[in-house]
Amino acid sequence: MKYIKKECIDKILDAIDVVSVIEKYVNIKKSGSGYSALSPFGSEKTASLMISPSKQIWKDFSTGKGGSAINFIMEYKSISFYEALLEAAKLNNIAIEYEEFTNDEEKNKYEDYQIKKRITQLACDKYIKFFSELPPTHWAQKMISNRKWDDSTILQFKIGYAPKEKNNSFSKEAIELGYLAAAKELGLTKTNEINQLAYDFFIDRLVFPIQNFYGEVIGFGGRRNDAPENLKYAKYLNSTESILYNKSKVLYGLYQAKGEIRKQNKVILVEGYSDVISLHQNGVSFAVATCGTSLTVEHTKILKKLCAHVIIWRDGDVAGLKATFRDIDILLKESFKVSTIISPEGKDPDDLAREKGTELIQWVEDNLTDAVNWKAVNLIKNCETPDDISFAVQKICDTLCVISDEIKRDLYIKDLSKVLKQKQSVLKKIVDEKLDNLKSTKTDLSTTTNVKLDVLLPPGANQEQYIKDRFCEIDKAYFFQSKDGNFFKGTNFVIQALFHIYGRNDNKRLCEITNELGHKRLIDFDSKDFVNFSKIQETLIQEGFFFFEGNVSTLHFKLVTKKILNDFIMAYELKTLGWQNEGFFAFADGIYFENQFKRTNKYGIIQIEGLDEENSEYRENIKHYYSPAFSEIYKYNREDDDPYENDRCFVYRKSPISINQWMSQLVKVYGDKGIVGIGFVFASLFRDILIKRFSFFPHLGLFGEKGSGKSRFGDSLHNFFFYKMNPFDLNSGTVVGFTRRLARTKNAISFLEEYHDNIHDVMFQSMKGAYDGRGREKGQATVDNRTSITNVNSSLIYAGQYYPVRDDNSLATRSLLLSFIKKPYTTEEIQEYNLLKSWEETGLSSLILDIIRYREVVVTKLDEIYSSIAKQLKKDLAGLEAQERMINNYLAILTPIYILWDKFNFPFTQEYFYSLCKELIINSSDVLTESKSL
Repeated sequence: MKYIKKECIDKILDAIDVVSVIEKYVNIKKSGSGYSALSPFGSEKTASLMISPSKQIWKDFSTGKGGSAINFIMEYKSISFYEALLEAAKLNNIAIEYEEFTNDEEKNKYEDYQIKKRITQLACDKYIKFFSELPPTHWAQKMISNRKWDDSTILQFKIGYAPKEKNNSFSKEAIELGYLAAAKELGLTKTNEINQLAYDFFIDRLVFPIQNFYGEVIGFGGRRNDAPENLKYAKYLNSTESILYNKSKVLYGLYQAKGEIRKQNKVILVEGYSDVISLHQNGVSFAVATCGTSLTVEHTKILKKLCAHVIIWRDGDVAGLKATFRDIDILLKESFKVSTIISPEGKDPDDLAREKGTELIQWVEDNLTDAVNWKAVNLIKNCETPDDISFAVQKICDTLCVISDEIKRDLYIKDLSKVLKQKQSVLKKIVDEKLDNLKSTKTDLSTTTNVKLDVLLPPGANQEQYIKDRFCEIDKAYFFQSKDGNFFKGTNFVIQALFHIYGRNDNKRLCEITNELGHKRLIDFDSKDFVNFSKIQETLIQEGFFFFEGNVSTLHFKLVTKKILNDFIMAYELKTLGWQNEGFFAFADGIYFENQFKRTNKYGIIQIEGLDEENSEYRENIKHYYSPAFSEIYKYNREDDDPYENDRCFVYRKSPISINQWMSQLVKVYGDKGIVGIGFVFASLFRDILIKRFSFFPHLGLFGEKGSGKSRFGDSLHNFFFYKMNPFDLNSGTVVGFTRRLARTKNAISFLEEYHDNIHDVMFQSMKGAYDGRGREKGQATVDNRTSITNVNSSLIYAGQYYPVRDDNSLATRSLLLSFIKKPYTTEEIQEYNLLKSWEETGLSSLILDIIRYREVVVTKLDEIYSSIAKQLKKDLAGLEAQERMINNYLAILTPIYILWDKFNFPFTQEYFYSLCKELIINSSDVLTESKSL
């Protein structure tokens, strides 16, 4: 795999001009200081696309889209950033230079980097959209308005808003897209320690996206509302440091300012996001800021490539003066020309920029002061005693020592002798002595001592993370402290907590493991393994190159466990597919709720909003559901090592035809049996309602010799629900397999083949019990005589050569009985059958959703319609010795069809369906009466 060299990206971005790029695709016209054009993203007669050459941005006011030249190419051609770079290179005749990955570690890190960039861009797009939707009266809009930032500036800096009313919308989308682990690493999503739900890190904040040198969003700063009730919160929140964002190496506004910095050969260094934006808004477009941290050597190295002069403009308070003193030394050490601007007390650059407006540029020039002279003046001005004066002289000599240019240093000594009222020879002697000492000790004046800790952290460690967790996470590895206080590398991986799959008997923790090579595994640990160090080690070794070093103790392991256990999001495993008591329908690959189908993400997780919440002090409201069949953990298992093979047959497949077309074809192929089949399919989708109300639900029994078509008919009904799933063989299947098949899907159909009266007694009794909604009761290996029940959740179709007569026709009386006779088929009949099978091969399960959307209608009208049909049937069958149970069996399929009669175009009349069922009741009752013939 190859990627574009950074130097080549720099060349492309430096070469492209927003006007030149856009005019390649649309006709533009001069408009004031900029250009305008008709929007290429919609149809319009008045130009709404505005282009600013000075800011190198564009804005389409008809769609809200905008950005840089690269953004225009991406939007216009619907391509990625990478592809847009190639297009821009072509437009400017720049040859692309590539680099190859030398190993898997580099490749994996690059791919991880790309994923995280997509996530931050996703968040940025959402924040921008939310901001654009705010009314003018909203506090965030007012804050922008008060600062007098215009639309082009808002667009240029991608200013957004993270809402509190949208119910953690970013975290939800990150989960749906399978980006939870990455979103948590980026600090954009957190886990609530109380209710174990994911929440957005930025809530009700004005958001300032932080961009890298190439304009890619890598992090965010969030500014709170200043309402009195919010003053208890931090004024600014910043993104967690990550593979994308290292605040010691990033300068806010650099992407927007770099062109002007090169042109002016100077940069203004300020403290905050608002300072930068207000300066740019008012014509000083060569300003940048550190992102919530002190100036670092890494920052200076970035600036060194762009300019030679740094102007430090900090706030005028004590903290600002202290920071300026330190920044001067760091910048002088890197051979910059350094100047200062000091704001009047009580004002910051943002205030002054708004106050001065168009006069700001001149005000900046008028208020520049040489930094070394300024520092000397401020150090000496309040000194009265000899000790004070000596201290000030020593401090300014420390500053002189970092200047490597001897000529410059000597000139400063000459000037400062007047300021400090000391002889040049005295100052030179002090400086020379300090330089000699520095050479011998090799002290780096730019480094600072960690004053908060007595322990020396390893390179790359995050102090806040160590204080919280008592170990260090550095570059995909954990570092622990030994008894002597030194740190050692304890793992070659890190663990990201994802979901706690809650269950009394099957409790799991879904985690993402990443090692130093960038190799990842998704693992569902048993929760109890987190108290067993050896067990976790065994699982990791089984998964690949993930290990603890030999000197890691159980205590170290407990520190890691403590860190991650409180960071899981609670979820339920879908132990049963089909209809759920919470009010949704679950396939193995997604959930249907409120007329919308939502697929599992790569973790096998689906999140559902809008379920009824239960108030309990002991149980959180669960909004996430886990389907292991479509988790990356099991998705690609071999066929001989796949515990969820059958689940993958109960999936959402978009039907190539409508429900009405399917019904018509079923009747065309199977005749009256097809009509009964339609009734059975509809009733099966509401089986739980009928069982709960009437305490029974019939089976569908199909009987006839081999080749009579009974199995083909059973398959056609079964295939309405399942995709390429074989029927269960009652002759060769195990009792455990049988029990699990009947329990796994609720309100679907289980097709059982090879029925005969000598099947295993457990299977026979379970089929009988299923009619009444009774499951199989089993004893548990406990001392308190408890039992457990495995429910039968699906309706049953069973097929055999002979009617069931076992146990006094008990199974037959619980069934709709259909007989099949072997016969030859015409060419036309075969073609119609093959058409139906071709649809089944594509998959029909989306049609389920067309029916269950009317569940509430069935619930509401069930008693009324059932009673009405029952009354009519009993009247019409009076004196015909029709068995009452058989009447009830057909009532179960008549009632749902009657209730939903006006919702579908059934390929038969209501009268015909009624008379057909009445005839079948009479015929079946006669057969059961003459039990010897069975």
